[in-house]
Amino acid sequence: MSELALAYVPVVGFLAWRARRGGAMDWVYFAVNSLLLWFSALWFVGYPLLIVTALSAAVFTLTALVFSTSTDMFNWRFFRRR
Repeated sequence: MSELALAYVPVVGFLAWRARRGGAMDWVYFAVNSLLLWFSALWFVGYPLLIVTALSAAVFTLTALVFSTSTDMFNWRFFRRR
């Protein structure tokens, strides 16, 4: 779904397509361009973007922590195909 959304933005969609199907340097170029795009957005928007990014990172980290520590709660034999 996110690839489809990125495909509608011409430059970002092309960079994401090249990062996925290209070589290792294409992925590095995509990461550097994404970081520079975030810094330029931070320059224009300012402090609220920094706060939203930090809150999003906190939610992602806590979700990953809960998921990784609650794996004993699930019966994984039910999910495996026989």
